[in-house]
Amino acid sequence: MSCSAEIVTVGSYDDVLGTNKLSSKDELAVVDALADTRSGEIVVWVPEWLAEEKSIEAASSSDQVFAGVVDHETEKAWLIVQPGGAEDWIPKSQGVVFERAPDTTLSTPQQRLDDQGGAA
Repeated sequence: MSCSAEIVTVGSYDDVLGTNKLSSKDELAVVDALADTRSGEIVVWVPEWLAEEKSIEAASSSDQVFAGVVDHETEKAWLIVQPGGAEDWIPKSQGVVFERAPDTTLSTPQQRLDDQGGAA
């Protein structure tokens, strides 16, 4: 039996908008986290009930968005490992994985406060 896994390659903010499971806060968190990822890292979103059970650190302003490297994959889950060694399994049936498209610079439609010159 195969579990369905949703994997989204993100080349622009609009690619994240096509994922109907995410709130607007989660969409922004995914793009922010993707912008900070290093080579080989992915960003994964999980439902709130599952996020509360995870021992890995949230990647951005949403408690449902995590970033890390897929260290191991089974038919049903990904093992996400973060810098510092924290790791946890994400079931493929529940998570949505986002990968940054090669040679992509991501930006959101909103300006951040620190981009407005008001931040010290």
